Amino acid sequence: MKCLRRNRILPAKTQSCTATSSAVAIIWLLVTLLFASVTVLSFAPASSAQDSATNQTDCTGPTDDFVLLCLAFDAIVNHFVDEVVIADLAKAAQQGVIRANLVRHVGHAPTCALPAPEFEAVCVEINKAADTRRAASLAAAAMLASLNDSQTSLLAPTLASSYLRGLEMGRSRLGIGIEFALWGANDKPCFVLSDTCLLTIVEVYAKSPAEAAGLRVGDVIVEYGMPVSGRACRDVSDLDNRERLNEPVSIVVRRDGVDVDLSLKTAAVVAPAVSSRVVDGRIGYMQLDAFTTEADALFEAQLKTLLDAEVESIVIDLRNNRGGYLHITRNIVDLFLKEGELNHRTQSVREETSVVADANGIASDSDTLPMALVVNNRTASGSELFALAMRGNNRATIVGTRTYGKSTGQATFRGMAANGSLLGAVRITALRFFGPEDSSAVGGIKPDKVADISDCVHPRGIAREAVAALAPRTDSSPSDSVTADTVPTNNYFTDIADSPFANAINWLLQAGITKGCGPTTFCPNQPVTRGQMAAFLSRALQLPATDQDFFSDDSRSTFQDHINRLRHASITTGCGPTTFCPNQPVTREQMAAFLYRARDLLDALHQVGPQL
Repeated sequence: MKCLRRNRILPAKTQSCTATSSAVAIIWLLVTLLFASVTVLSFAPASSAQDSATNQTDCTGPTDDFVLLCLAFDAIVNHFVDEVVIADLAKAAQQGVIRANLVRHVGHAPTCALPAPEFEAVCVEINKAADTRRAASLAAAAMLASLNDSQTSLLAPTLASSYLRGLEMGRSRLGIGIEFALWGANDKPCFVLSDTCLLTIVEVYAKSPAEAAGLRVGDVIVEYGMPVSGRACRDVSDLDNRERLNEPVSIVVRRDGVDVDLSLKTAAVVAPAVSSRVVDGRIGYMQLDAFTTEADALFEAQLKTLLDAEVESIVIDLRNNRGGYLHITRNIVDLFLKEGELNHRTQSVREETSVVADANGIASDSDTLPMALVVNNRTASGSELFALAMRGNNRATIVGTRTYGKSTGQATFRGMAANGSLLGAVRITALRFFGPEDSSAVGGIKPDKVADISDCVHPRGIAREAVAALAPRTDSSPSDSVTADTVPTNNYFTDIADSPFANAINWLLQAGITKGCGPTTFCPNQPVTRGQMAAFLSRALQLPATDQDFFSDDSRSTFQDHINRLRHASITTGCGPTTFCPNQPVTREQMAAFLYRARDLLDALHQVGPQL
């Protein structure tokens, strides 16, 4: 623990003190800039002496019941970005247990682990509860919530496991493992599939059913379960995002004028963190989805391939990139900086660190290799650090829409039981990051050129649009713009013209969260069932699939897979011990509870990794 003075945690730049917790084993200390956090240490129980008079011990070796409480306290005092007052933490923890109004304990109370002397009253409240572990966890959660930081929270075991696994693996889903885009036979953008507007495969995932079946980049999808002709961008956005594992998928692809019929089954597929191609023989296009464990090595290797191809410019697509590991982000940024240029600066109550490039990067010359970054409102954290560094060092032009606006990095700590199982995790904001001249991502980064680029646009179109921002047209010929402005701005549904929420409804459809209640209608005034709400949240948060079936009353529900994903992520426990009540309407208070519990996922999942 850090040295304490006057009941406050001090920035211990010159202080020294002796660690008091042998139960804390540092596994690795990495900070992630993302919508997530890094696993920094593990906290496990051990045996320790007990004060029989007070039935209390310290956090040197807590039992399983108190691991998360001790872990949360240790994470706050040693790693939280701002100064904290221990007495305030104890008061919040005590109130968290009191508000829960748990069933009272009968008989001898278990040994209570005391994080600090100020927690005496917390132990009193915990000892009153029959469920000691739940009481201690509620105290930990309340203590973390008292910091008023949206990125700091206690993660349940299933969510913690998914979150940490996603950080290593990247974005996953159930499907056959392809990315696709719309592109016109006239080599221009298009938005409604037809004989001249083709659904083209642009990426085949490694170790996927699509790869095993021999699908290739450039294949045209004619059927995916049903013919795709006549369908708009919004209708095919979730085409390869299926409901169940091993679900049969029939697909017809056209290659060199010949149609090929294939029958595949869905699997858990992982999107590549990095993909690249040469566009028009001169533009190097790179899509960077996340700063996962091996993303820096993959990115550098593919960048070298583009440089060897003697491309004239580089386009880095950071749309929907929610961040990742800080050290991975730093390594990729350094590829574009010259020696001595600032990569980023981090700041916390304990220390301030400036990181500069120690050599010229392989793509640091902006004169010979101009660069554009493509961003949107889901470009966050680590990718925002990337954008700040590029803009601050005059290295790139930023194209797209305003970014998400996340300026902090988190650390994640795992709580382990005595038998080695995961009890949960604590994610805590550990730093704030800044670009050159103290630029920040707070409020989002405004692009140099605004362009709301549709997710259905082919990489060829994205590359051309971005490069146009580097060398604006000097003639009066019509622009081949691929932005969303090309798409009709009228409402997608026929029954929402009078709705004050029309823009939000249109966004739900564009994001693939819902297709409405009919071919052309949304039914804005109809109530939503619990099953429908599960589907909305599952799609919006890209919740990971699970093989578990938690409820007995959803086997006939269209939304069964989404319901199980919601339960797996600990967003709901259902309406009864074994039931979900999928056909019951969602009340406003239930909606509030779902969204409140999902707030951690909004900042963490589907990268599912943390930390920038």
